Amino acid sequence: MGHVVEALVVRALALPPGGPALPARAVTLRQGLALLPLTDALVAHAVAAFAPAAADDHTPDPPYTELPKLRGAVLRWMRALVGDAEPFAYLETDYAGARARQAAAVWRGAALTYGPRRANIGPINEALALLGVHGVGTNDAFDAVGLARHRTTADWLSAP
Repeated sequence: MGHVVEALVVRALALPPGGPALPARAVTLRQGLALLPLTDALVAHAVAAFAPAAADDHTPDPPYTELPKLRGAVLRWMRALVGDAEPFAYLETDYAGARARQAAAVWRGAALTYGPRRANIGPINEALALLGVHGVGTNDAFDAVGLARHRTTADWLSAP
């Protein structure tokens, strides 16, 4: 069975109290993280709220070539949500049969601190490590926070 997820991940304490008013809700992960499923509705919300970019904002628009759903407006929205001091990550999986690809990038404010990196294995665990995640026992960071719990972005929307 495949695994296709696009999401933003941040420390849960970085989110505003009471949760942000979003077209998608944040889902609690283990080790103090929260996942925001990066749906088309969330991208449209961010673009409506934060596009076009200010003249002094060097965040790329249109999307990163390596990360097609990630637009500059999404990054500006995320920075407005969590502030410039809090790191956040974009994670993407695309596993189907023998094909396995994942991508990740991490920002702190406007500064890209990791990636974007795309590979068969590694980018997500490396990005999670920059958010303070550690593997537990034989589980890597991906499994330790519970990212294997749901296999699609849409599944995360209905996650408890």
